[in-house]
Amino acid sequence: MEARKIFAVAASVFILAACGTPEPPPKQVAPPRFSLSNENDVAGAILIRRDEPKKTTHYTGPNAASRPTDKMFMRAWKQDHGRPTYQIYVEIGYTGTWRLFNWAYDPYGNTLDTTLLTRDLKDCKSKGCRHNESIGVDVTGEYLEQNQQSGIRFWVSGKAAGEDVPFFIPAGYVRAFLAATR
Repeated sequence: MEARKIFAVAASVFILAACGTPEPPPKQVAPPRFSLSNENDVAGAILIRRDEPKKTTHYTGPNAASRPTDKMFMRAWKQDHGRPTYQIYVEIGYTGTWRLFNWAYDPYGNTLDTTLLTRDLKDCKSKGCRHNESIGVDVTGEYLEQNQQSGIRFWVSGKAAGEDVPFFIPAGYVRAFLAATR
């Protein structure tokens, strides 16, 4: 008799639980739109890292490359009592023969100082070899200030490049980066 009561109570609870309104599915929330032209978006994406023993602060902006095989972002180093040193990091990925990237220029005819960082052979298959080359394009704070309204357009070239690779950093990105490093 006791077992029947327990079974009846359990069955009633189960039936009543099924009568409740189901929980609505979670709303699909669109991810926030991130714009490289929006100063606030870029400012929120700048990574700031402190190196206390060296009394240096490192700043790294978000990736602004338009091709998925490339990387391009601004970075800076600032000593506690000094002016920041600025560089645009460029990494170009491609398939084929080495392009030997080693210089950059802007639309005003300025050759931009570059530093070779790496040349990596990723792998080789029947379609050719994949390469990654990275260079640092050295720029001054004054150069950034001069281009903060128009953005920075430049091309990277090399000894065997064949075709120069274009890059663009929007004006909002430049302004946000300058503000973060001041």
